[in-house]
Amino acid sequence: MQCGCGHSKRGSGRGNYRILIVLFLLNKGFCTFTVHLISLKKTMMKLVRYWLPFVVVLVATQVHANDTVIVVKDVRMDLLTIKQAQVNKRSSMMTSSGQYKGYRIQVVSTSSRSRAQEVKTEMMNRFPDQKSYLLFQSPNFKVRVGNFLKKEDAEKFRKQLNKVYPQGGYVVEDAIEYVPKEEDFFE
Repeated sequence: MQCGCGHSKRGSGRGNYRILIVLFLLNKGFCTFTVHLISLKKTMMKLVRYWLPFVVVLVATQVHANDTVIVVKDVRMDLLTIKQAQVNKRSSMMTSSGQYKGYRIQVVSTSSRSRAQEVKTEMMNRFPDQKSYLLFQSPNFKVRVGNFLKKEDAEKFRKQLNKVYPQGGYVVEDAIEYVPKEEDFFE
């Protein structure tokens, strides 16, 4: 069916045709008004479809608002939650390669490999309890010392290192070698 200005009426509902006929009788320039009524009907259907369930649930909860809900929880859920928290804590401390995130003291960064070897040997002799590492990051060779989980521990060692090695060093984040102790698993 088409209106006087050439717009065709969309939809197959009989109610829409009745609105169209009544409006045609009232006013000849009703085409845009009819289109708005048809889109209004679609909007109302969407509102009913999406919001009606929400309103029904809202009303239903208000009717039974005085009821009491008792949740019975299995004790094993608490243990599972604690274990999962430990796993999350441990995995947040690890890199994608499986090593732990931590800190080391970078003692020297030089382009001379022999100079880096000398410094590494000196660190191994002066601090046998700390492991020394020689890294190559183009174009420099870097010597790093220690495996520290906490930055505070690395800072303490850096102060100790500055007393013995006057050139000093600074704390850097690095993947460290660390084997967790038994109590680390059950904290």
